[in-house]
Amino acid sequence: MARKATYGKRSKASKAERLFAELPQSPMRKPPTNKAANQPKEPEPATVRDLTERLSEIRIQDKSDTEHSKVPRLSRKESEKVIYEEPSVADEHEDNTPQCSDTEENLASEDEPEYEEESSAETTLRILTWEDVCPYGDRIEKIAEASYAEVYRVTNDRGTSIIKVIRLNSPIKAKTKMQERAKLVDEEPHSEEDINGELQISEWLADIPGFVVYKERYVVQGKATRQLLETHQVFQRRMKRQDPGRAQFYPSPSRYLDDTRFLVVELGDAGIALEDWKLTTESQLWDIFFLVAVALARAEDLAMFEHRDLHEGNLCIRQAHEPSERPCRSDGPCYGYSGLDITILDYGLSRAEDLSIDYATPVSNDLEKDLSFFTSTHAPQCNVYRQMRSFLLRADRVCLPPAEHTTPYAKGIDGPISWDVFAPYSNVLWLAYLYSYLVSNFKGDKKALQNFRSTTQELWKYLDPNARDDVPCFSCAADVVCFGVEAGWIADSQLAGSGHSIIEREESIIMSRDDEEDEAVSPRRLPRRSQYRQKAKNLLRKQQIKSQQDWHHAKKVLPDLEKQEYLYSWFLVGTRSFYYEIEETLSYPSHDRLALLPVADVLNHANAGCSVAFSTEAYDITADRAYQAGEEVYTSYGAHSNDFLLAEYGFVLPDNPWDQLCLDKVLLAKLPPQHMTALSERDLLGDFMLRADLPPGDRTWVAMRGLASGGGVPEWDDWMHGKEDADGALAKAREMLPGFLAEFRGDVEDYRRRITELRDDANAAKMDMLLQRWNQLDDLARINRGRIHDLYTQHEE
Repeated sequence: MARKATYGKRSKASKAERLFAELPQSPMRKPPTNKAANQPKEPEPATVRDLTERLSEIRIQDKSDTEHSKVPRLSRKESEKVIYEEPSVADEHEDNTPQCSDTEENLASEDEPEYEEESSAETTLRILTWEDVCPYGDRIEKIAEASYAEVYRVTNDRGTSIIKVIRLNSPIKAKTKMQERAKLVDEEPHSEEDINGELQISEWLADIPGFVVYKERYVVQGKATRQLLETHQVFQRRMKRQDPGRAQFYPSPSRYLDDTRFLVVELGDAGIALEDWKLTTESQLWDIFFLVAVALARAEDLAMFEHRDLHEGNLCIRQAHEPSERPCRSDGPCYGYSGLDITILDYGLSRAEDLSIDYATPVSNDLEKDLSFFTSTHAPQCNVYRQMRSFLLRADRVCLPPAEHTTPYAKGIDGPISWDVFAPYSNVLWLAYLYSYLVSNFKGDKKALQNFRSTTQELWKYLDPNARDDVPCFSCAADVVCFGVEAGWIADSQLAGSGHSIIEREESIIMSRDDEEDEAVSPRRLPRRSQYRQKAKNLLRKQQIKSQQDWHHAKKVLPDLEKQEYLYSWFLVGTRSFYYEIEETLSYPSHDRLALLPVADVLNHANAGCSVAFSTEAYDITADRAYQAGEEVYTSYGAHSNDFLLAEYGFVLPDNPWDQLCLDKVLLAKLPPQHMTALSERDLLGDFMLRADLPPGDRTWVAMRGLASGGGVPEWDDWMHGKEDADGALAKAREMLPGFLAEFRGDVEDYRRRITELRDDANAAKMDMLLQRWNQLDDLARINRGRIHDLYTQHEE
């Protein structure tokens, strides 16, 4: 019997299965069976918001196109500019053990040393003063000293930020005699090249939940304020009490001159370092461990990332929302109840690469230049450094002692050691370190700890770096996450739901006085970071990564294949293939069950057209009506929204009966944590689409009814079946809808303005297409508001 065919690709896997479709499965468990046949219809995998945020950035480059695109930095004050080569976006604050020694600060100085100042001509950064960074009335607190930066927390009426302060090559006062006697050692100034690798990695990871939020970068120049000097002194006195023997490596702010310059990287406040966080509940153990594992797994997939230094000082914790109780079900998820969020910091030792560039040179720190990492025994994490290097030498679990790590570039299984290679087992080693730290530093109920250890006994068996040789091991963080999903500790909907973890655009809270005067009439510069964390199934990004991975596979099999020839073929398959699921193709991944049909693939899409069905012998295309000579014949690619058509095929229909609005941004920002948990458990979190004909039991109405219920107890299960409650939550939700749509239309106006600003002769076609799409969404919001009102008015009558 012939079955209806869909033009284009169709996925029958669950969201979590698609998310990790290309990541290796755990060697200990069989892959989960496909239950997609019992799943409701999947929502469209992209919205125009995703497109607007990504389309101007994403491109697949050929061999001749290897330059990174630059984003212009706007300056309020044209007369105050510094020409500085722009590193690629975002760093995070390091939280290493501070190095310090207290001493009296003295404003006297001797002759000023001379420095050769940097100059380049790439991008303009704002120049600020220390008075701009923290004027009188604002708060600045020094919180750490890292390997090349001082770290401060700044708080004002616009919010809180972390700033990393890196001294550039510029003059500074000589040490006073008192400072000389105190044997102060100045941290050497740095050039952009010293930190560019870490900043580049930050850009690649910026859209992955769990990694640091970048705000802005600017230059601060001039003498210090009294506040800066005072917080420096307080910090040094505190550090001296903790460790009297440590030297102070950073010069006192009293030595800053008018020409002393710093590169300042402003970041979101990530919370409290794990080493300072008190672990008191079992849900905290589950969430911290798996939040880190999921973040690392995504980073492995998107940037072939290894952290290589993920100790308790480089992981921050914050209470994002109130914890919730786990349902009393032994087989239910264990993850997602603590209300915690994590942020992974410090990519100074990390390794990653840009998968959008062919044969890209990885960004990594050559650890062979400093073997003290592997010979030191001063901290527990030193053993993990040795485990990483031992793995490169032996490719097994054996950890060589410090004495075996004294020869740089020693010969390993693949020749001399190179830290450029991608060995994601290092992420497994750090997850093992994290697990051990969590259970060793737990301060809560002993029974809760015992239950956690008992439940995760099999996980630790394969995670343990000291396990026997005959015990299988995880090869990467993705293996660990897959194990958690297959064990039932993490629900598919929770992985998909984390893709809906939306944060508002975080802008710099640091403004010059001229900025403050102009703020009311001139919108602030748009940051490089996307307004939203990237959805787990962001179609555009996944397409880019998939094309690059496929290219690497193809190149191995066909070494003479040219990139342009490959791209031509890849896009042909992506845009012209028909879904083809028969017994012979069931063993293929769902995205590979495809067929090419010459001639049939020239049929364009319309709301109605020829029907297409396939069997084991043939595809049958049947006209839906009589066609006149010369009239174009259409088929339907499926019941797709214009967002999907734009992302997958590059066009939109002027009149699409399947078009719909995505209200995720509006609703997710308003849902309280307990509602998000309840919706996630029922696989109803996110993908809040709106059409005039939505039934009362649709996920969008269910979420809105929860908001309309106020302080009452939500009747989720009744609402899912379309039942009204005694309080009339559905009627109240309809009354709230106009406000939600007005907020949505305000967003539309913002995006239309941004598209207009981005538009130029080179991108006019795609910007015009996006503008057309946002205009359609504005019309949909306006029209659906009226249609929904009329529809329910008729029902009530």
